[in-house]
Amino acid sequence: MWRYKVHLDSSAIVSDPELVQVFLPLSLSYPCDRDRTLFVQRDFPSGLYILSSGSATLKRHGAGGPFEITVQTTAPSLIGLRPLLQNTRYAYSLVVHKGSTLGFVHAADFEQMIEADRFLAHRAAEALAESSRFSENALFDLLDLPTENAA
Repeated sequence: MWRYKVHLDSSAIVSDPELVQVFLPLSLSYPCDRDRTLFVQRDFPSGLYILSSGSATLKRHGAGGPFEITVQTTAPSLIGLRPLLQNTRYAYSLVVHKGSTLGFVHAADFEQMIEADRFLAHRAAEALAESSRFSENALFDLLDLPTENAA
């Protein structure tokens, strides 16, 4: 199996720490007394996870072959924003590590917040777009490949 492991700061998951601060007080807090798998790749999202302290590992397995990409992230991070906004399955599995503190906003509550606050919806979409740009650039940097339309 081909494996690649990377450590990225929280901006790889969400580039807007202020958005983390919006959702954190609205979440249920869960301390992790051991490493916990919260969801696996291809699950449907049940809510938004907010890593408020500690670290987590996101793993993605290839659909067509034996490879795995592992990304380590640290707090503060919003995890699962893309599947919630796009109503898609998780593209990775999430393991939160012992000693971390995690917040959770149920999908229905998240949807109500986004529908009620257009500014919040816009900020979440912007954060998602920035995260995609960051991830794409990080991947090309790791592979040392030129990118088109690089700024």
